[in-house]
Amino acid sequence: MPDVVIHSGNPLQAVSIYDFKFPCPANNEATWKMYGHGHIYRGLNQGQVYVEALKTEAALVTPRRGIEQRIHP
Repeated sequence: MPDVVIHSGNPLQAVSIYDFKFPCPANNEATWKMYGHGHIYRGLNQGQVYVEALKTEAALVTPRRGIEQRIHP
């Protein structure tokens, strides 16, 4: 589940998706979780699944760098 979904006023019409990552230690890079063996979304990452499900852009956000990655539909 994404952390924040902005919608048009209709919850079924997503406009933007934001997923917050807090990597520790500070020098670790923030990344989307990859789905592995045995998972229905194997080979995809969280951002790709969010875009596929909600048909809008997904952004990975960190406290130090802000928006680090965007995945577009």
